[in-house]
Amino acid sequence: MVDSTLEFEKRRNVPVKYDGELVQTTINAIDRVAAIKAKREKAFYTARMAAAAPVVRQSMAVEVVKDRHLLGLKDDELTQKAVEAAESRLAVIHTREEEKQATRKTKKAQAEDLEMDTVVEETMQRCSSSDFQGTCFSRSCHLSI
Repeated sequence: MVDSTLEFEKRRNVPVKYDGELVQTTINAIDRVAAIKAKREKAFYTARMAAAAPVVRQSMAVEVVKDRHLLGLKDDELTQKAVEAAESRLAVIHTREEEKQATRKTKKAQAEDLEMDTVVEETMQRCSSSDFQGTCFSRSCHLSI
């Protein structure tokens, strides 16, 4: 297998003669790279907007609930249903956020517990290998067995 970068390095200081076909190939490659870049930018934007959609919906629901008196709508049945729907959506969003935070906290606590367990096990191994039974006098260990 030949690495194309090594081949390029070999030809780095050699002047290239004009070749119309090479120029056309290079221009086509530049166009293709630009098209790929545009496609990736569009995909990134779409993904970012998809992730932001719930936040936008939440902020809209908050505005409807807070500022419903500014909308100038009569308190008819449809308006009341819309406000109730927005409030229920807010409640669902808040419960989801609380669940996410709870799982984050439990995962963090589990990781800390696991880390502490490994430290204790390593310390116990060092203490058990010491010449003194019952007490370890190393600087890194302050445990009594």
